[in-house]
Amino acid sequence: MAGGVRISKADRQRYLAVAMGDQRVIRSLISLLLVEGVTYAVIVRAISTSLATISRAKSWHSAGGASVVLAERRGRRADYGGCLGVFLKWLIAKCTPELFGYLRTG
Repeated sequence: MAGGVRISKADRQRYLAVAMGDQRVIRSLISLLLVEGVTYAVIVRAISTSLATISRAKSWHSAGGASVVLAERRGRRADYGGCLGVFLKWLIAKCTPELFGYLRTG
């Protein structure tokens, strides 16, 4: 490959972390690669993304172009209920009155 460069695995991970920080960058890149006729398999390997992400970006592009692809409202909403439940179970099990210097009588 003329002009190719080699990078370490750590450097590749750092580059990907920067690019993956904003999902709009990934969706834009996917759209541009699809327009150029790049296959799903090549996109998956090139930018370390899933087939589902590529399919979503393609459908969003087909639905409304850049305005839909670059919309901020993408992704799943955080499920804090599950985390809160785990935290409360831990709190009840570990944080007993004895931990704070109180003794239970009874």
